[in-house]
Amino acid sequence: MAATTAPARRTATAVPRRATTTTRRPDLRVVDPRPWRIRRGVVVVAALVFVFGALLASAVFHALLAQGQQRLDHLNSQVSDAQQTYDRQRLEVDRLSAPDRIVSRAEQLGMVTPTTVETITPAPGTGAEIADVPGDNTPAPADANTGYATVKPYLGTDR
Repeated sequence: MAATTAPARRTATAVPRRATTTTRRPDLRVVDPRPWRIRRGVVVVAALVFVFGALLASAVFHALLAQGQQRLDHLNSQVSDAQQTYDRQRLEVDRLSAPDRIVSRAEQLGMVTPTTVETITPAPGTGAEIADVPGDNTPAPADANTGYATVKPYLGTDR
C-alpha cells in the first residue's frame, strides 16, 4: 500500500486590511415599486370596465326580457278576449239552433206541423243524377257544420 501524506496545514497569518478610502458606497435602498403600481392600476381599471360592461349587459338583457313579457301579456289578453267572444257566439248559435226555438219561430211565420210525411222522388233528367255519385254511399256523420260546408258555395255573397 502506498503511503499518503496529509496536505500541509496553513498557519493562521494576519490578513492585511485594506486601506479605507474616502469615497463611500451609496446606501442600499428598496427598488421603486411604481412599475407594479402601474400594472396593478391597469388591472383595476380593466376589472372596473369589465364589471361595468357586465352590469350594462345585464340591464339590457333585463329590458329585453321585460319587453318580451309585456308582449306575451298583451297576446294572452287578446287570446282571452277572442276566447270569450267565441264562447259568446257559440252560445248564441246553440240558442238559435235549439229545436224549440225553431218550431216557435216557424209557427210565428205561419208554418204548421204536417199531419203526414211524404217522400218525393225526382223524375229522371231533373238533376237527380248528381246525387247518385258512384263510390261510398255511407251517410256523412251528423255534424252541424258538414251540411253547411256543402251548401255554402251555393249561397249568395251576403252570407
